[in-house]
Amino acid sequence: MKKEAGELRKTYPNATKWASPKVRPSAQKQGFGFDHDLTDSPAPAWATDIDQVIARGGRFMEEVIFFHKTSKTLILADMIENFESSKLPYWIRPLAKIGEVLSPNGSTPKDLRLTYWGHHQQMQKALDTIMGWHPQTIIMAHGKIITENTVQRLKKAFRWV
Repeated sequence: MKKEAGELRKTYPNATKWASPKVRPSAQKQGFGFDHDLTDSPAPAWATDIDQVIARGGRFMEEVIFFHKTSKTLILADMIENFESSKLPYWIRPLAKIGEVLSPNGSTPKDLRLTYWGHHQQMQKALDTIMGWHPQTIIMAHGKIITENTVQRLKKAFRWV
């Protein structure tokens, strides 16, 4: 993270840096500072275009999930992974299958699910918000974009909640 953060700071020296919950302490140890913390409410700078909610309850991380209102696009980092098998090294494919993160049935990785063990009610609140947005597209940091049957795919991906 430190290398990438340093490169971003050099490329965008005037950028405002926002922290997800539970990220600030480890980032500061690596020498990366933030200007603001993300919350369940969008910042005024983007509130008319983007909504957000925090997937609370994780022991080590709590992801901020964004929703672009005009395009009805849900934007995730790690809460759903949807890897295309053909694009993975052959030896990773069985692990991705076991982790339930292969397209077209991508889901929350099992290791991340475990961090929410015993805290599903908190995650359910975020999921209720997400489902209320009725997204038509799902973009995630890891894997193929989802553009069809998105609400059904979300229900399947979060069946563990």
